[in-house]
Amino acid sequence: MPLLGTSGALPRSCRWGERRAICKELAWLRRVRNEWGSCGKLLFVGNEPVGYAQYAPAQFFPGALEYPTGPVSEDAVLLACLFITKPQWRGQGLGSLLLKAILDELSARGFRAVETFARRESAENPSGPLEFYLGHGFFVLRDDPEFPLLRRDLVNIPQV
Repeated sequence: MPLLGTSGALPRSCRWGERRAICKELAWLRRVRNEWGSCGKLLFVGNEPVGYAQYAPAQFFPGALEYPTGPVSEDAVLLACLFITKPQWRGQGLGSLLLKAILDELSARGFRAVETFARRESAENPSGPLEFYLGHGFFVLRDDPEFPLLRRDLVNIPQV
């Protein structure tokens, strides 16, 4: 049975010799968690981490401005990555489980929508494949040959 966790307990500081990228990521997680709240999930099968996701308002992801289909809508949370790390765990519903947990959490927190830059080509990219998101109720908000911007509304908003 897969186990989901949030980015709750983080080390207070990096130890000497740890990779700079890890230290930078921990600092980012701490900052976003303190300013906004839960911003990530880890997925375990047994004791093995097999998947992860990061999400927050777009201002916490400055690189999102580089996508040709941006910017992310102001009322949306950006799902920056959702990735099952090992090919043998893909196609077994684990990504769906991870996505459902994120959508449920964000809906409970009162957010209106989630947007993500999907990938048309590679399943090896943490952005996630386009077909996965389309199969989970997302729609193409702005199209692009490589990274379309997808959206999923979390509440039914009447059309004006």
